[in-house]
Amino acid sequence: MFHKIVITCRICILLIVSYQPLFAQTFDSILAKAQQKYPDGSIYCQSNKQHYTIGETIYLKAYLKSGSTKVGSNIKFELLKATGDVITEFTGPILSQTTVGTLQIPENILEGRYFIICYTDAASAYKARSLSYVQAIMITSGEDPDLQITAKPYYRESHISWKFENNKLFEGIENNIYYLSRDQFGYPQKTSAFILNARKDTICAGQSDDIGTGKLFFTPEAGQKYQVGFMTSGDTTISVIKKETEDGVSLSAYLQDDAYVIETKSTRRNTARAKHLIGIHGLNKVFEFEFQGTGIDYKVRLPIKDLQNGIITLLLFDGNQNVLAEKSIFVYAENSKLLNQTLSNLTSPNIDSISLAKELNNSPIEDAGISVVSERAEEFFSYPLKNITESLLLLNFLKQPLVLPKDYFDSITPISIQKINTVLASTELNMLQAEQLFENRYGPDSKKEIPDYLEIYVRRKENKKSSKVNNLSSIFVDKTKSKDFYLFQKDSGNIYSLRGAIFFDTVSIYFTQGAGSESFNPATEFILDSVAGLNFTYNELWTAADSSRFESPIITHYKLTKSNSTSGIKKHIQDSSRNLNEVTVVSTITLRQKTKLLDKRYTKGLFSGQANKVLDLVNEPYGDFSLSIWNYIMISHPNTIARSPIWTYYLNEGIVSREELTNIPVKDVALVKIFLFGMAGQPSIVVYTKKTEDLPGQSLNTNNKPIIRLAGYSTAIPFIEETTNNSEERNIQISLQWVPNLNETDLYTSLQKVNQKNTKIPRKTSILIQGILVDGNSFFFKKYYPKDQLLNTQSTTNR
Repeated sequence: MFHKIVITCRICILLIVSYQPLFAQTFDSILAKAQQKYPDGSIYCQSNKQHYTIGETIYLKAYLKSGSTKVGSNIKFELLKATGDVITEFTGPILSQTTVGTLQIPENILEGRYFIICYTDAASAYKARSLSYVQAIMITSGEDPDLQITAKPYYRESHISWKFENNKLFEGIENNIYYLSRDQFGYPQKTSAFILNARKDTICAGQSDDIGTGKLFFTPEAGQKYQVGFMTSGDTTISVIKKETEDGVSLSAYLQDDAYVIETKSTRRNTARAKHLIGIHGLNKVFEFEFQGTGIDYKVRLPIKDLQNGIITLLLFDGNQNVLAEKSIFVYAENSKLLNQTLSNLTSPNIDSISLAKELNNSPIEDAGISVVSERAEEFFSYPLKNITESLLLLNFLKQPLVLPKDYFDSITPISIQKINTVLASTELNMLQAEQLFENRYGPDSKKEIPDYLEIYVRRKENKKSSKVNNLSSIFVDKTKSKDFYLFQKDSGNIYSLRGAIFFDTVSIYFTQGAGSESFNPATEFILDSVAGLNFTYNELWTAADSSRFESPIITHYKLTKSNSTSGIKKHIQDSSRNLNEVTVVSTITLRQKTKLLDKRYTKGLFSGQANKVLDLVNEPYGDFSLSIWNYIMISHPNTIARSPIWTYYLNEGIVSREELTNIPVKDVALVKIFLFGMAGQPSIVVYTKKTEDLPGQSLNTNNKPIIRLAGYSTAIPFIEETTNNSEERNIQISLQWVPNLNETDLYTSLQKVNQKNTKIPRKTSILIQGILVDGNSFFFKKYYPKDQLLNTQSTTNR
């Protein structure tokens, strides 16, 4: 049995990172597809502070992830109550994919939690609000430092189900214990599980995958009682469940006061002497202890206050750095806080338990199994994505949504103002789903759920009077005087164009060259039918003053339907007599046309050229999800691959090795292009991983429970730097460019040097970093290292 311990040890030291598909992560509703395909791009917004006082100004900056003109021409910021009522708003044009704005907090509002939402005019057309961004903020009076503000703590309940292999548990041999972690809504959650004996000695420990399934290796002893403890992101609970004894050295660890007592014991006379004891947390070596003297058995005390909460792997070496024993312990310091809450708040008492107090007597326990769960995938260790998760443009993609009761905001619990930052930093209390906030703003009772669109073209006359015209803007005003600001885009020649969303039955459009009052500018009024959108009247108020510089505008009216086809829109165009006639496009888009649209979205430059073979895996997916993209190419086009002995491989238009393609499953690939005469005449295979809008969403089976969903949120750093007191110079914009602080050597320099003598170690080790880039593409970095290079690295610097 000793060899099993050694292999486990090697996994802990090597930290082998195997591939976990990106789509296995739960992408929240911000990234989910709407019922109809929404425009490319998504939006990210920053505020200059985490909390504000009444009367303050909120400085905001929004970023678009896509330069597509379909995302609209302006961005609107709104300050909302939790009910969705708009308190104040600001609309600004999109310039270089960014918009800067301010929101003035009124003097007459109450203290509490509010929401900032930003969205484009195009985003508002879709129920899922896929292009909207929501951020929770706290607003207080700022007078009393102990002022109580509105906030309600929320604790996720955890339910752990256990299953033994063959529903039996045997004494004296290693048993596999599977577990499944779900919250009170049946939602999977990542869980660290561990087993304690009666002395609170950690027998074994492990971590589940992202879908909540995990596995422990356990060898029970007769007459012993064990406990199972587990820790999720929302709670820590110990409920009433591998004693590793070898013919060599055993390693034991148990809690005593505020420290772990670690003991080594020899079980045979001629065993090697223990020399070094180290502890590893993640990729970091957290402590090292060298035993002095010529003894065989040792006892050391390890204070838990100096350790980070989580699973610590203990490794015992002899003087030749051979591994003698390995053990995982679970560290939880009660005086520290997990998710900014105390242990008493996090404990959920009603958890499934397993008791093994029954005498085993070499016979199986028939009633040990409780529930049936799926086996987890092979063991993996993730490289800590610290540099990646700190990237502001990636935060929305790397967080899981939180499921809350629908009445979550109905009751409140006071919390002191000193805890504002702590509350806002919590994943659980932020980013209310946008459609909840839009319900009152754009509900069916008040305004259109799906807007109409106006496309306006204005031609500037070529004469001296119009030569000074630079920019042309437009203001849409509804009958309630609500305003939306749009900036015309200058097309080729003297043509100015814009596309704006109309949520109202009647709208007046004012044309302006600046931000002046619309009363000094020509207006054009439109009246839209509130139901079918078929009747459309146009009253020209184009003044003679502007007719000297501009021709009359040409206006096209679009009415969206619920068709998923990009061709399935009803288009209203203007005839010579200025009456709008309906034109319905009923043509069905073909697979070939869909593939061309997909190619246009993904490819750039020379890669957008005509390929010999094109594989569209978005519109025509392949059923075997376990297959790698390289094997899929070999199966689907063997004759094409055989035509050249040498190929150049590209991943998202960057050169990679063929080995990297063998680690990407076909389900994560959107497009493959095969060029027999590719770049510089070299046969090339180009693979594009799916962008976020093409990733499959995962539905949540809530059994019709009344719930709402909150998307993950992380606090953004300030983006406005105030350098002077001069109001004209105070807003200095700081650009956000993510340059990851990664290089190949950093990935393994912190690993402990281990002699490979008499151990079973894989021939090579790979480290994988994965994420989603700003443009929405999946990001893969995989590097293979020879065993000597990875294990015998001299540096032990902790990064």
